[in-house]
Amino acid sequence: MGVDIQTYRFRIGTFKSVQGLDVKTLTCSANYSRGLKIVGSVAFIGILLLIAGVESNPGPLTTAKCTCSANQTKIKVSGLPTNVDEEDLENLFENEKKQGGGSVKEITIFPDKATAIVEFEEEEAVEKVLKKRPIKIKKKTVDIEPYHTTYTVELKGPPLTWTSIDEPSKCLKKSYGEVSCITFSSQESGTMFVTFKDGKVANKLVLKGELIVEEVTFTAVFHCPENKIHDNDEFTDVDCIGSDVDDKEMDTGHDEDRLYPYEQFIKTLGLVDYYPNKISISCVMTINMEYGSMFDKDQTKIKVTELPWILLRSLLGVYCKARDRVASLIKERPGSQEQLTSEWLFTESYDDTEINPLDLFITVYKCCDPMLKQLLFQKCYSCKIAVPFIHVLHDFSSQSSRSVVSIWPLRCLFIQNRYVNNEGKRNLSVEEGVYEHSTNLITFARIGKSDNSKSEMLNWLLSDNNCKTFFNKNCVPQMSSHKYSEGLVEIFWLPVGGNSMDRFNNPVTFLNCRGSLHNFQEEVLEFVSKLTDIFVVLLDIESLHDTSKWCTDDYVSKFSSMIIIIDNPMIRSNEPIMNTFRSKIQSQGKNCELISTYQGKRKLNPIEMTGILQRQLQNLLIKHHTLSLNNRITSWSQNIDLDEDVDSCKDGKSRANNIMEEMIKAEKSLEWKTVITPVQATISNRIAPLIKQQQRLQYQTEIKDIDRKLLLLRHSCLDNVTPTVEKFACYLCETHACDLSLQFFLGWLNIMLANQKMSAVHELQTQCNLDIDRLTSAINDKQNVDLLLKATEDKIEKSSFSIEHLLREINHIYNVRLILKRDTCLPPIDKMKTTLAELIYIGYTFELVDGDNFFLPTRWVEEILRSLSHKIYRKRVLTLSVLGLQSSGKSTLLNTMFGSHFAASSGRCTKGLTLQLIPMFQRITKRCDFSYVLVVDTEGLRATELYDCKLAHDNELATFITGLGDVTLLNVMGENICEINDILNVTVHAFIRLKKANKSLDIRKTCYFVHQNVSGILTARNARPGLRILVQKLDDATKDAAQLENVPNISKFNEILEFDMDSQVFHMPTLWQGNSPMTFVNCEYSQHVNYVKSKVLRGACEMTNKSYKSLNDLVIHMKDLWTGVLSEDFVFSFRNNLEIKAYIHLNEYFKQTHSEIERQVYDKCCVYAQKTFSRSIDKKQLDYDFDNAKTFTDKTIDNEEEKWKLELDAFLRQSNYSEQQVQWKGLTMTRIVTSCLDLKSNIRLEMSALYQDRAVEILTTMDKTHEDDLIKRSWNLAKELKGNFSDDIINEKFEKIWTDIDSQSLMRSSGESKSIDIKKIIHNYLNQLFDQDKPLLKKLLDSRDQNAVINKLQGSFAHLCIDKCDFTAKKTFMALPRVSYQERQN
Repeated sequence: MGVDIQTYRFRIGTFKSVQGLDVKTLTCSANYSRGLKIVGSVAFIGILLLIAGVESNPGPLTTAKCTCSANQTKIKVSGLPTNVDEEDLENLFENEKKQGGGSVKEITIFPDKATAIVEFEEEEAVEKVLKKRPIKIKKKTVDIEPYHTTYTVELKGPPLTWTSIDEPSKCLKKSYGEVSCITFSSQESGTMFVTFKDGKVANKLVLKGELIVEEVTFTAVFHCPENKIHDNDEFTDVDCIGSDVDDKEMDTGHDEDRLYPYEQFIKTLGLVDYYPNKISISCVMTINMEYGSMFDKDQTKIKVTELPWILLRSLLGVYCKARDRVASLIKERPGSQEQLTSEWLFTESYDDTEINPLDLFITVYKCCDPMLKQLLFQKCYSCKIAVPFIHVLHDFSSQSSRSVVSIWPLRCLFIQNRYVNNEGKRNLSVEEGVYEHSTNLITFARIGKSDNSKSEMLNWLLSDNNCKTFFNKNCVPQMSSHKYSEGLVEIFWLPVGGNSMDRFNNPVTFLNCRGSLHNFQEEVLEFVSKLTDIFVVLLDIESLHDTSKWCTDDYVSKFSSMIIIIDNPMIRSNEPIMNTFRSKIQSQGKNCELISTYQGKRKLNPIEMTGILQRQLQNLLIKHHTLSLNNRITSWSQNIDLDEDVDSCKDGKSRANNIMEEMIKAEKSLEWKTVITPVQATISNRIAPLIKQQQRLQYQTEIKDIDRKLLLLRHSCLDNVTPTVEKFACYLCETHACDLSLQFFLGWLNIMLANQKMSAVHELQTQCNLDIDRLTSAINDKQNVDLLLKATEDKIEKSSFSIEHLLREINHIYNVRLILKRDTCLPPIDKMKTTLAELIYIGYTFELVDGDNFFLPTRWVEEILRSLSHKIYRKRVLTLSVLGLQSSGKSTLLNTMFGSHFAASSGRCTKGLTLQLIPMFQRITKRCDFSYVLVVDTEGLRATELYDCKLAHDNELATFITGLGDVTLLNVMGENICEINDILNVTVHAFIRLKKANKSLDIRKTCYFVHQNVSGILTARNARPGLRILVQKLDDATKDAAQLENVPNISKFNEILEFDMDSQVFHMPTLWQGNSPMTFVNCEYSQHVNYVKSKVLRGACEMTNKSYKSLNDLVIHMKDLWTGVLSEDFVFSFRNNLEIKAYIHLNEYFKQTHSEIERQVYDKCCVYAQKTFSRSIDKKQLDYDFDNAKTFTDKTIDNEEEKWKLELDAFLRQSNYSEQQVQWKGLTMTRIVTSCLDLKSNIRLEMSALYQDRAVEILTTMDKTHEDDLIKRSWNLAKELKGNFSDDIINEKFEKIWTDIDSQSLMRSSGESKSIDIKKIIHNYLNQLFDQDKPLLKKLLDSRDQNAVINKLQGSFAHLCIDKCDFTAKKTFMALPRVSYQERQN
């Protein structure tokens, strides 16, 4: 028999387990500890060969499924089931008795690719697992293969013909040194994996790009399975920051020369896999806490591959110096004690190999996807940094390039202008998109080299503060020249502020051409020339010569108006050259002005130069009309590529246009909220209070009535799905959320709706101003002007329709679908919830609570969060919320802290609650108990728009958001914390009541105070006394609340909300810096926010007694909390805990007094009625006595009411809480009146019962007497008529007796006629008429009744009724005077 020696090659090298027969791996590292085993194995195989013989041809190599490298401890698991988490994999792979191999060190799951990387403690575990293949996880077979490290190079070539690895091994050892492992994938694929011991060697091979073995060429790339697994989801050392190799130490040598220079630059930055347009928002927003502050002085050395990510995170955090400073982070930082010597003066410190900040910025920009570019433009404008307008994209495979115009990022950028009308009376503030609003356009360029910087000149023109909008050589000292930003055209805008500070009368757009004009492509110059109103070019005097190599006139003649800036001393000999050049340009019908940076031989300073340039520009701009960038580009974009000329963008725009057309069909654009989204606009605002009422009712009959109303309203929701909402929902579900088509669709729709809103608002404001001017000129009617302004504000609010309203409508409709289990024309529930969960996963915000109705669609939110939890493999999240007053900068704080994009502006920009999911950096999750941060933004408290609403809204919102977040940032503008103190009082009390009702509710939270707009070195120290008082007050409030709720074991605020005044209070400087319109974000603000983020997240990671929730757990907690908030109907009505105590104290007094008065009055009136009724002998007298009893009751209760009010005044004056209780005085007075009316009603009911009983007694007594008389007289009649009398005579006699007795009964029942008390009747009528003024009425009547005598008039009672002439009085009643409410109270 023959022996296949290939079978033993692997065993000779490692003497370990084999998977399959043809494993071709050579381990080159010596292992002396196994020497005896190796010798034994060699001897054993030698014996076998001698006995059995060796096959002459072992056959071709087939496949290899196993790799064994030195210290191989990782495996890659592919094809995971959807419901597998880290715990499942850990249990599986640690069970050595079944499919496992040993102790697991770390598991990383990549949900999108259904793949995981499992790292074991020992390398033997890998081989144990590989030996047990195939492996099933939850009944599904998965693929298991070894995982290669970042030092592994993948060599791809033609199919292999070798029978051993000697050839590649010799070649690699000769050129690159020792390798750890060589693995063949298969003969057919022609792929080898080579693992090096030294990362620098691996980099050297990859940079060279190829390996030639026996005249066969293999391409060399890094083998990074992680890149293929998770793409842009969570970047690690491999995928988003580059390899662990120190790029500055790479010995690339001459191998770099073979690469295209810009391609090499991209490789150096580690952006090969992201060029172009592949960095997503979610990748950049991933939280990295490796650096406490972005630019600490003690910052450790940073790798080149980390620079792009630091730059992007810094820009998203609106750090204005990011563009200029990030590139310098890779420089060696001198020690703190290092001294400069005289040698430094003679040393060339300029290093042209350093990375230029502008090269880094534009390269990173090219790698961003379209959505990130939009966000980047917004952040850059806040920092007043110029953004790319035209840039060059390279195709390295064809060694070609093309210029692209960035249109898409401009569409989401809006700026504010303030215009002055012709009379100069009124300013009109208008927010417009930079792509749509009309401006003048000025282009700056240079020809050749120049000592002065045109970019710096531009900066001086924008602002006297010498802002750094356009990068120039003076922005960073010792900076290398830019190499890869040639041909770049930047853009920036200068709005008008409507004041004397404006540089120009109209808004101006500036373009800045980077590099000399001769380096630009012809189509770019042609395109820019068609856009430009005025062309400003910087050059030296030599460039004006006809013989100049630059051919200056060929460039400038493309523009209609120009200013030539000569960067040379002005001498007379140059004047002819200048005149000749000017004449030549003007002969072509062009406007041409020449100025210089010198006055004679004196160089002008920047301020002088700026003044001259500004005047020249103003003179030329008079001849040019403003025009929008959209109109300019549309007319001249045929010969240049636009970034929107891609299928996904066109498809998204087409769908957005379809939605807009559907909306326009509905007309009434100012009422789109009610027409397009009727559910959230008109129905949900009726459902929300009913749900709250349902939670607070106790009687089953009332609850059933609410359920019936809710059922009708919910069916109405599904019956009112509009065509626009239906089409929008279908578009959402047609493509995957990660598909750019869907993101473009949402982006386009948002842009179109924003433009529609701005147009409507502009029209309303213009019409409002005209109406105000008309009213003011006619009559100075301030009331009508105020009404007009209020009406305009209401119209603007109704016309503010955005994509959030469509998404909110979908949330409400699907919530009803889940409750009713009824189908509609919309896409299936599973499809929609998956789409929305995907959008949240890739970085979109999601509205949790509807701010217009304060309504949480609980069932639908639960479905989405559970779907999202499944997508992130049920990993735990840290919920971070923010709470503060309106316009205190909450959304801005979160946007700066996490790079998020919550709505931020003045006024009530955020409504309800909005959340965003942000992943943590993978290495950080090893030290933390959570993998994601769920950031929750909230609307501001004490909103002026909700001034008329009760305190309940703010208190409910504060309790819910504080209870929802594991960490709550209490954002305070300035140092005044009174309002926050009041809110925390109520929140703590509410927490105690909620916990009392639901023992399982988690109310243990952490809070941080963030004081904004507070600066000063001693601020923290000076604020400590106030903080100490605040904590003491909160402790007292907590203790009082616990006592009121009978919870004795809580006495400190820290037991409800964890707070340490020494470490959890931060002071932030002001946000904005500079003068309008060139205000920019303060760099110190950004740095402080970054520091706060680091402290908060590190504090959350270090909490040992805290267990964070998964999204599934958070859903349960959210539902319990929301139910508790809706059920609570007492605490939320108060401003603070002191008010609660004061109200309870007043209420106790009221109840006690009410009970005492009720007992006394009841006894007194009922006893009087019983005595009076007992004396009545007939019905007539009983009725009269009943009227007297009612009058007595009314008079008694009125007296007690007056006495009660006087006692209340005395109580309020003497109470310890009089300052708080006085606000409820009017309410309590009303309660007293109502209580007295109820008491009257109840006593009258009791008296009526006594009256009925007595009436029955009287009637029974009278009937018995008549019955006896009738029997007696009938008996006598019978005796008298005994004999032969006819029936007629008998009936006649008996009828006479019956009539006589009946008449006697009627006469007796009628009784004696009583005299009518006219005075009493009048008093009763007056008391009813002036019910609210009884004390004053009584006083007036008493003063007029003393001598009033009523005289009867003769013959008056002959009339049927009493007329006003029937009586007179010596003193008549005077008309009651009109008195104020205050006089009545006094």
